[in-house]
Amino acid sequence: MGSVILSDSEVELYQSDIDDDSLRKYILVAAMVGCFSEAPKIQAATYSANQIELKLQEINGSFDIEKYIDISKAFKIQNDSEQSVEFKNMSIISPKIDKEFEKYSNYIEKDISSAKAEATGVAKVIAQIKFDKISVELTPSNTIKFTLTFDKEKMLMVTYPFDTIEGVNKGDVVFSVFVNRKHIASDSMNLTDLVAGFNNFLSV
Repeated sequence: MGSVILSDSEVELYQSDIDDDSLRKYILVAAMVGCFSEAPKIQAATYSANQIELKLQEINGSFDIEKYIDISKAFKIQNDSEQSVEFKNMSIISPKIDKEFEKYSNYIEKDISSAKAEATGVAKVIAQIKFDKISVELTPSNTIKFTLTFDKEKMLMVTYPFDTIEGVNKGDVVFSVFVNRKHIASDSMNLTDLVAGFNNFLSV
């Protein structure tokens, strides 16, 4: 018998022969809303949808599946929207990266293909920000700089070093924020945390 591990918002389906759509629906929705937090593992091989619902009621007291299906759809819409933003932005950023590497790859002090892969990885994270305009620049200091503008008022500059820089943790980026052309902040931090924080800043 295989197992389905559910814990909060994470789901891992290890059993390839689970083909009951209703069963999958209950499992995935339950996992999404985290109602298995007190019972992270359920052995599932022949559970029917009704049996899963009974298990949910046993664990969580009661479970309005239709309500949570609506919630799951909302999460999917939000996730699809985030993916479409990233896809659209990467279609803008990728040609800029290509152009910079064609012109200024002599600035890079490491294997060019590896550096380009790193730059693309950084770009995919930055692409999660809804910017108005973006520029990409390879610099003589062996870095790549992304400059994002928003509503003609805010600007974010993100510099990724291809090699370690004193005072900057490996893999971190250096950033500066400007509002109405005034310098607001500069620091170094993890790129994922920066993007999440800056998106919150934009939403204020």
